[in-house]
Amino acid sequence: MKYDLTQARKCIETLDKRRFDRALLGSGDAFRHIVSLVPLLLHLNHPALPGYVEDAPAGIADFTLSNYQQNFLSKEHPELVEAVQSAVNSDAVFAHRS
Repeated sequence: MKYDLTQARKCIETLDKRRFDRALLGSGDAFRHIVSLVPLLLHLNHPALPGYVEDAPAGIADFTLSNYQQNFLSKEHPELVEAVQSAVNSDAVFAHRS
């Protein structure tokens, strides 16, 4: 039996997406809001955002902003949009040090 890692990865990603969607299906708006923003907050760790921890590591490999995250930044923190886009596009870790 031949194992194809690419196909296995796709299957895992599909199952993970379905599991995530199912978890969000029965939850309220506040829960969906928080769960949608957690990856953004972990990636950025910026003092203007909730959950900031000084001198903490930040950055998620191959992170891409979702539409929801982009809308959140545009509405709530427009001053960060350009910096976040450039950091995400360059695969750089965006960590603000005071």
